Amino acid sequence: MRTRIITALVLIVVLFVPLCIFSGTPAYPIILALAGAVGTFEITKCTGLHKNWPVLISSILFTISECLCSWFVPESHRLIVMFLIFTVYLLILLFVLVFSKGKLDFAVFASQFFGVFYVTLGFTCIVMIRLLNDHIYLPVLIGPWITDISAYFCGKAFGKHKLIPEISPKKTVEGSVGAIIVTVIAFGIYGAVTGEPSGLPVPGFVVMGAAGAIVSVVSQVGDLVMSTMKRKFDIKDFGKIFPGHGGMLDRVDSVIISTPFIYALAYLIFKG
Repeated sequence: MRTRIITALVLIVVLFVPLCIFSGTPAYPIILALAGAVGTFEITKCTGLHKNWPVLISSILFTISECLCSWFVPESHRLIVMFLIFTVYLLILLFVLVFSKGKLDFAVFASQFFGVFYVTLGFTCIVMIRLLNDHIYLPVLIGPWITDISAYFCGKAFGKHKLIPEISPKKTVEGSVGAIIVTVIAFGIYGAVTGEPSGLPVPGFVVMGAAGAIVSVVSQVGDLVMSTMKRKFDIKDFGKIFPGHGGMLDRVDSVIISTPFIYALAYLIFKG
């Protein structure tokens, strides 16, 4: 426990604080692109394709390119450029698969594509949420962590019924429900204090509370999805760069699945 707490504090200092400080500068997408590249490497190592250089390099470049493109390319051309990058990456994977002449497992390639797309979409949406609004990105980043922490303590205090023991033996129904309630309250307080999102016919704390519910539910699903993938490839953690916490994906798996949903909601509010 002590190691986990120390590592969590270090993570806050070296990753979360810089993201907040540089959130309005080009350093913001660069930090997220590098973090996404680490996540993509972990996925590629998980599938066992990290020794296949075309797959590894194209996967990492795909993640970095999409993150940077979402910030630096003008909005009028952003979607088409990002789609072209996606298409090129997909074609590279297909070429490698075809010219392996049956030596590479299609199921493994499918897992690789899904995993990298999952990571890339999540990190890219974190960047794009910041472009939509100056404040929404902050609860989106910390919401899944609030869910994780509250699920742990609620599960410890009240947990009696296992959620999905075949995937994650320690998670409980009570912990999951408690996490949703705590996250809704936290988001509601944030909305009441900041007044975000403004310009709507309902109070900001109501909208933020609803967003909190979405973040909590989806982030818990994301955590279970990554747990399923780890069980599939028989690994305990995606990496070891964070002592007591595992790898990059072990820390942000619940964040990156919730950001596309929140981006869609935020886009409807601020652009719709």
